[in-house]
Amino acid sequence: MENRHLESGDSVFLLEPHIKEGEGSLRDIHTLYWLSKVVFRLEKISDLSSIMGEYDYKRLLKAYDFMLRLRYCLHVESKRRNDVLSFEYQKNVSSCLGFKNSKKFSGPERMMRYYYLKSRVIKDLTRQIMLLCSKQYMPVFINLSIRKITDEFSVSAGKLISTKHNLLEANTDKIMECYYLYAREGRKFSDALKERIKSHLLRINKRTRASSVSIHYFLEIFKSRHVYDTLREMHETGVLGRFVPEFGALRCLVVHEPYHMYTVDEHTLLAIKNLENLITTNYGNLEELREIINSMEKLDLLFLALLLHDIGKAAGKHHEEEGYRRLKNILDRFNLEGRKRGTIEFLVKTIS
Repeated sequence: MENRHLESGDSVFLLEPHIKEGEGSLRDIHTLYWLSKVVFRLEKISDLSSIMGEYDYKRLLKAYDFMLRLRYCLHVESKRRNDVLSFEYQKNVSSCLGFKNSKKFSGPERMMRYYYLKSRVIKDLTRQIMLLCSKQYMPVFINLSIRKITDEFSVSAGKLISTKHNLLEANTDKIMECYYLYAREGRKFSDALKERIKSHLLRINKRTRASSVSIHYFLEIFKSRHVYDTLREMHETGVLGRFVPEFGALRCLVVHEPYHMYTVDEHTLLAIKNLENLITTNYGNLEELREIINSMEKLDLLFLALLLHDIGKAAGKHHEEEGYRRLKNILDRFNLEGRKRGTIEFLVKTIS
């Protein structure tokens, strides 16, 4: 499956995805079902509801139904077997599926955003079933060593855990502290802590976004050596979109521009990943860039500017003015000093 994903672009969020063999595709649903038949002896696909729960099973069926209809329309428009949803077919396929233009986005852009949402469901549920299946065969090693890092958080078996069960309920600033520690320690969350964070997403509200404590933890992430991994985890769990809703509006957003191979949110995160890779690269042609990056005193501002550089695209066409307004709102909330604020505004304008 991993080799198949690599050959097909290794991302759900390609603008021209392979809808049969790519990540989050029809073949992943087949893989999910085959694994379940082998491990859990399922007789029919409806038996999956006993493993993943009725809610997730219905989500999977809806995603499966959409993928089949999408592939059918693509074959009709291509007049042949074709599983790459390339730009030349997206307009006619979106029309075939009933996606119409809106004031902000075209029918193909709306269709592709819907595709990514369904593809992401398939990806997540496939990983969930893979984990359940692998646990039936892999031995469990219990590591009882616990290293305390704060009064409320520790590292156990190499993963971050919270030592107080109701910690996130009592104080939503602790959610952002989780990610600050994720960035500082370079440790992933335990499954229990990750699920607890997800269950408290709605508690990240206007008050949390204005909290000086949460803002401090968030900005410290950009000074760490794990900026991309931390932001990726925040995005995957939905925390990033809740804390910075201007960025959340970019989730699965398609913009047909020559600079974008991925959705806008994926494009932004990969840009941050590539910038971070320059810090330690040994690739000969990039040594000069590595020296420049490592000589910067305020590299965190460049990372933050990269995160925010495309937020205006959620407004649709002619997004420049709206992008600046949204950027201004964010910088107001973060209460950055004038010089830092000016630097970020300059960088966002330049990068955009």
